[in-house]
Amino acid sequence: MAPWPLYAEQHLNAFELVSVMGVAVSMEVDRKRGNFVEAAELERAVRSLMGGGSEEGRKARDKATEAKAGKPWRTAGRRTCR
Repeated sequence: MAPWPLYAEQHLNAFELVSVMGVAVSMEVDRKRGNFVEAAELERAVRSLMGGGSEEGRKARDKATEAKAGKPWRTAGRRTCR
């Protein structure tokens, strides 16, 4: 996934997908310009997820595959983690 937060709690959700769960690739979002993402940044994120040789993209794909396979999630306090 390439989360693109627009408003409210979506920024927190994007952080959790990238940093906590590891199933997404981060993108630089310019909050001062209405959550604008440059085309080159979006292309970088998509290419890394599609197998562009990025370590970040490979890890996100692997974690997403594990989640899709139904491996159980453990909860540690308020967070969900593997």
